[in-house]
Amino acid sequence: MKMEFSHLGERIILLVVALSALVGGPARAAARQLTSEADQIKTAQQGLGLLMNGDVEGATKAFQKIESDDPDSALGYLMEADAVWWRIYFTTGNLIDPDVFVVPSGSSTP
Repeated sequence: MKMEFSHLGERIILLVVALSALVGGPARAAARQLTSEADQIKTAQQGLGLLMNGDVEGATKAFQKIESDDPDSALGYLMEADAVWWRIYFTTGNLIDPDVFVVPSGSSTP
């Protein structure tokens, strides 16, 4: 089942990039090239696409690439944390239930 990448996801990525530039300070933000931010956003979008199609491993690798390219940016770490949440959900959530966002109780969670 293929899910489309939402505009909300794009806005979240842009917000994280903007916040990481502010946290890094003006000198770091000025030194960073726009193309590298654009590349990070593109990689994050590709990773989210993989994640929404159930490829948690592929998404995690994409997010780790962002981390290795710019260790000071929060984007890769935030997106990898999202992938970890989905990995947990895919292994513990009741995906057959019509209400797929109901996660099982702690007693049945591995």
